[in-house]
Amino acid sequence: MNQVRLAPAARGDLPDRLNRALARSFGAPLPEAPLLLETTPSAVRRGLAVGQDDAVTRYNLDLSVSYRLRRGDVLLASGEVETIAAVNAVASQYATLVSERESLGRAAEDAADKIFKRLAVEARPEWWGP
Repeated sequence: MNQVRLAPAARGDLPDRLNRALARSFGAPLPEAPLLLETTPSAVRRGLAVGQDDAVTRYNLDLSVSYRLRRGDVLLASGEVETIAAVNAVASQYATLVSERESLGRAAEDAADKIFKRLAVEARPEWWGP
């Protein structure tokens, strides 16, 4: 699908990770790629397990990504994908942060893969132009 350009990502770790994952899924676009993929990611931390000291010891990162595929001003496809990544919170704040970042990266890869597969299934010949 090298006919797809990625819209510039908003600032932040999550949009950057998602755009890198999408670039791996879609491959390098042609210089004149006619399609533009716009994404809006959001992540929420949700505590799952609480220790005896009332500290959260495990939580989920719920990642939602809404996407829109356009050709010029024409909306060709849109939707939303969701994925969940589990994170263990440990005594070390640094280790917990690293674990969270790795989980976020895995969730971004999973979301990019889901978007790629959905668009591959929905693809229509008219998307590529006359």
